[in-house]
Amino acid sequence: MPEPPSALEPAPEELALAANWPSFEGLQILFADQLIISFRGDHFVLTVGQVADPQIFPQDRPSIDKLRERGLQITPLFRAAIPVSQMVEFLKAAMKLVDQSGLGKVGE
Repeated sequence: MPEPPSALEPAPEELALAANWPSFEGLQILFADQLIISFRGDHFVLTVGQVADPQIFPQDRPSIDKLRERGLQITPLFRAAIPVSQMVEFLKAAMKLVDQSGLGKVGE
């Protein structure tokens, strides 16, 4: 009887499937400016949020002092568990888009 393939071996080509996404044009876009990434088991957990406080200008000392007392409020928008392989592909695609956009190197 043949041995089953190891989990470390690539899957045979005939097991590769195309992913067909339905139209997502009407799906709401959530604008986020806060991200937390952690790792659990074999998944990355991405928590996405948005600053809930209104924009504050440097000359608005009373509002700045209030923020210093209570801290900046973040509204969590969603959490996603992402398999390691998908995160690697996401990072490759994101870096390719950064390079193509002319935004320069990340972190500079």
